[in-house]
Parts: sequence; structure tokens; C-alpha cells
Amino acid sequence: CKAVLPRAKALFVVTDSTVGPLYAQRVLDSLENAVIYCWDGLETMNPQRRVYKNVPDAQIFLAGDSTCVDYSSSSAIQGWGSFFEPMVKTGSAVINEAVGGATIGSFLEGSRYTDMKEKWQSGDYLLIAFGINDSGVDKPSVQEYKEKVTRLVQEAKAAGVTPVLIKEQHGAAYSKSEKFASLMAALDEIAAAEQTAVVD
Repeated sequence: CKAVLPRAKALFVVTDSTVGPLYAQRVLDSLENAVIYCWDGLETMNPQRRVYKNVPDAQIFLAGDSTCVDYSSSSAIQGWGSFFEPMVKTGSAVINEAVGGATIGSFLEGSRYTDMKEKWQSGDYLLIAFGINDSGVDKPSVQEYKEKVTRLVQEAKAAGVTPVLIKEQHGAAYSKSEKFASLMAALDEIAAAEQTAVVD
């Protein structure tokens, strides 16, 4: 692994919990008994932590912009939300409330957010992905972005919903700006302050 992935930050291995991380050879037909081991560094081959747990069935809400939207299958444009649902175990439901062109501010002020809160149940999850549209020079400051994302996180937690912050990927020119980088860095600060998971 060191030779193939010399710059890797972590290595993940999926295996059957009845076998162990270094000796699994069977093909898993479900995640029911699966465990994901994480190596935080490749200096040692001893797993530091187990990072997978089989959670109860739940609703998983997606809140984001066009990069997350679930477009029709015939569309030439696809957001990651289109590919997320098939990865979720049977019994759970993915509810994609992402809106093309949305900023964190416009989302909080829109009907999608109002409708989503009415569907929330304790034990649900909320994946939050905003930043591309917030990075424009005519958009609110990084501090305002941080405050509004924090509001969404806190309102979800108050309802018993687990929020997960998603960092958007660098792509078009506007996502390579200094402000966009600052917005993504702000998510780390929110995650630390609110004890919330963040996906980099």
C-alpha cells in the first residue's frame, strides 16, 4: 500500500466482522456484518479505528445546490444526489431537497426547508452541501455563511436529526476562488464547534 499510495492520508478496508481485516477473502453480499477499518497513516498496518456501524432505518435528507440535485435519468447533467440513493441500505429513504442555484441563505428562506422540517423525525440524518453559489463576490460574507450553516446544524440537532457537513469539490472557476476555500474551511470550524461530522 505504501508503494501504490505514497501520498494517501488514510486507507479503508471493508471486511466481514467475523473474519478480521487482514484475512477476509469472502465476498460480502450485504453490509449487515460488515466493518470498515480505517488506517489513519500507512506507517503501520494496524487499524486505528472502526468507522462503520449498521444504523437503524432512517430518512436521509439532502440539502444543497445543483451539485447535489437529483436530475432525471435522461439529463446530461447529474448531481451526486442521483448516485447516493442506490448506496443506501433497503429500509431507509433518501429525500433530496437540493435546489439548483441555491445558497445557504436562499435555502433557509425557501419552501423546501419548511417542507423538510415538517418531515423530520428523531433519528434521521441531514447531509448539508452548500458553497459553490455562496462564493460569489456579491454573496454574503464568510461569517454570514458560517452563521447560517450553524443555524441549520443546530435546528437539525434540536429535532433529533444528525447533521453531516459535506465539503463541495473544486471544479469550475468560481469554486477555485479564495472565498470558496474560506467557506470550506469554515465547515471545519462549524464541525468542531458543534461536534458534527464533516466529509472532506
